Amino acid sequence: MEFAVLDPQTNRKLASVYLNGHVIQAGGPLGQAGAMRSFTLLEGSLRDQWAYHRPLILRKEDGREAAIRIAALPVEEGEVGFVEFL
Repeated sequence: MEFAVLDPQTNRKLASVYLNGHVIQAGGPLGQAGAMRSFTLLEGSLRDQWAYHRPLILRKEDGREAAIRIAALPVEEGEVGFVEFL
């Protein structure tokens, strides 16, 4: 599932991510508070948002969205990171 990652203050798209199948704690397709989901970065950069623990918005094309933060960044191309649902 491909999602846009947005800055909640400006609504600007920061990156595109693909949510993978690895889930920590039960949650729906957009997760629940405290749940984590693995992701692959498709485009953009989330390094500053990860470094400063900034809250973000994860939005699907159909308008569904959830508040997240980046819990772990992929270190190299092809690796996965984790988003935490707030």
